[in-house]
Parts: sequence; C-alpha cells; structure tokens
Amino acid sequence: MVTAVERPGRSVELLSGELRVDGTPFVKARAWRMLRSPARVASEYVPPPLPEPREDDFGVFGYARAIEFRYATGGWRELGPAQVWTRLKVAVVEGEQPTPLQRVMVVADSGNGVSAALEWSSHVFINTELSVHFLRPPEGEWVCLDARTEIEQAGLATSVLSDRTGPVARGAQSLFIAKR
Repeated sequence: MVTAVERPGRSVELLSGELRVDGTPFVKARAWRMLRSPARVASEYVPPPLPEPREDDFGVFGYARAIEFRYATGGWRELGPAQVWTRLKVAVVEGEQPTPLQRVMVVADSGNGVSAALEWSSHVFINTELSVHFLRPPEGEWVCLDARTEIEQAGLATSVLSDRTGPVARGAQSLFIAKR
C-alpha cells in the first residue's frame, strides 16, 4: 500500500492510496479532505423504513454472504430502481469492527447490481469507477442504498446512501455494458 498527500492545504487537501500486487497497481483511490462547513441545509430526501427480514435468493457467493440485504422496494431478481437497507456482516480489516464509513463504501459499490436495468444472464454491466461524495459522517451499522441505473450508449448507476437519520452520501458508477 502506497499513500500520499498529493495536494496539501489548510482547508482542502487531496489524498491518494494505491494497493499494489507484485509492484503493479491493483486498486487506486483518491479523496478530497476538507474542513466541515458551518452551514446546514436540510435534505428533503427521507430513506424508507427498515423492512423486516425476508427470504432472498441473492446467492451464496462471497459478497452475498458478507452483507445482509433488506429490500424496501425492488429486489435482487427485479429489474429497475431499488431501495435496500444493508448491514455488513464481516470485518473489512480482520479483527476490527467495521466503521460506519467502511460500511457505506462497501455498499456504495452495489448500486449497479441492486438496480440492474438488464438481465444478469444476458448482459454484463461492470462499473469502471466509483465516486462517492459525502454530506456528513455516517452513523450506525445500517446503510440504505437507493439506486437507479440508466443505460443509453453507456451506463450510469446513481445512488443516495443514508443511515437511519437521513442521507450521508451520493454515489455514481460509470458502467461498461456488453452482451455475454
């Protein structure tokens, strides 16, 4: 892991991190860190209530075992927008309890999957990048992902990420679309 402050500053700075495998970059991340704003404007968005658990056919692969999904609208096998409450069931760092920020970032990557606009069996829709913009620090273990995917000549999945008190971030994923 290689980390750096690419642009230092008193109010705003650019941070970066790179995970390398055998010297080759495998994952790259950049983040703008800035002072918190003293101004507040309440969001009109209200996340749906946390639903009761229900049987879901999401699957038994790694990611599906790592996260509890409770759909408020939509569903794993339903095409279109979805609202799903999620709870991370495993540690991001072995032996450590996941932080609320880690919980949001893990789920932010699910926007294109929970709101699939095309059938999984006939198409791939791979996110080529993920941008997450935070409004405030998240709280608690539950994260609501309200996601929508749009496809024209390219794809875009957008999401509102909330905790139980309201929105904490917005996510966007550019999607590569192809037939299987």
